[in-house]
Amino acid sequence: QSTRRTGGVAQTEVLAHHLGMHHQFAKALHFQGGAYGLAVLSRWPILRHRVHALPYRLGQEPRIALETWIAPGEGRPELHLVDVHLCHMSSETRQEQVQRVLQLIDHRGAALTLLAGDFNARPASPPMEWLWEQGWQDDLKPHRGIDYVLRAPGSKLKRRSAKILNAPTASDHLPVMVTYDWPEVD
Repeated sequence: QSTRRTGGVAQTEVLAHHLGMHHQFAKALHFQGGAYGLAVLSRWPILRHRVHALPYRLGQEPRIALETWIAPGEGRPELHLVDVHLCHMSSETRQEQVQRVLQLIDHRGAALTLLAGDFNARPASPPMEWLWEQGWQDDLKPHRGIDYVLRAPGSKLKRRSAKILNAPTASDHLPVMVTYDWPEVD
């Protein structure tokens, strides 16, 4: 966000403007005269957000979780989205970060909760195995990468489709896209 490597452009704002979307940016650290962090773009209004610092060790970058509540309208309940970018240096730190994220969100109810982002972890790694044991569902199976969109245990969202896009110029990761069917409104 507004760094030298982006030419001072506030990328989240520019993308949101061009796509006609709502946006939220959260800074994890100062970087090249701007900020490095997480962003959410949504076609629906973002009602509120919270930023949570995640554990890290000396020599590691500070990491955050960006929690947003999104209003889909038409009488449908809010979507609770938690965006993460976990430590790439240590599986132990990633495990601590994942556990902290679940401590932050488990009391809110999971019917419409998604946990998504760059986990920097393969599916069989300890942090991900721990999430599977907690009942989180990977909507990108079979999984090859380190980026995930996970549904909370007991989620009422139903995956319609999921794919990993072959667009290596978009990121140093392969972008992922998941489409959900919304639960019926009572």
